[in-house]
Amino acid sequence: MIELKILVDDIDYNSLTELLVPLIYPVIRDGQFKSRLLRKKMEKRIQQMGDYVKAFMTMLGGARPYVTARSCKNQFYSDLVTPLPDKIDVPGTEIHIFYALKMGEKYRARYQQHFAHPIIHEQDMQHEELLDCHPEAWVQLVRQIACGEAAAL
Repeated sequence: MIELKILVDDIDYNSLTELLVPLIYPVIRDGQFKSRLLRKKMEKRIQQMGDYVKAFMTMLGGARPYVTARSCKNQFYSDLVTPLPDKIDVPGTEIHIFYALKMGEKYRARYQQHFAHPIIHEQDMQHEELLDCHPEAWVQLVRQIACGEAAAL
């Protein structure tokens, strides 16, 4: 998608939320960026990545006028500040992760840090590409996992 690089160590989470939510909220509320510059960047990204970006934006579902700015802000902020403990291990529970290889190895390391025994299902795709562009395959994999038939990589 559109990259905005910020050194999180140099900014507090409340400030980060205050900075980013005004950029993100119009996409949630109206289905598109308010900023002409961001819309142009999105158009360029769609040309570069084609169906993946279109599918991702479609998955967002277009306009959601019922979502308030406060709700969006609360969700974004809580995602930033909610810590996830290391080596989560709940007896009788399996953690299945659809790992998009094109996101990079740092995500695999994060999954292995936070979950004691993650069952990783590697996909040679971008973030959310399996769900966005191949929903039938996503459903099939979920079904296989639920029925105990899926093999992790």
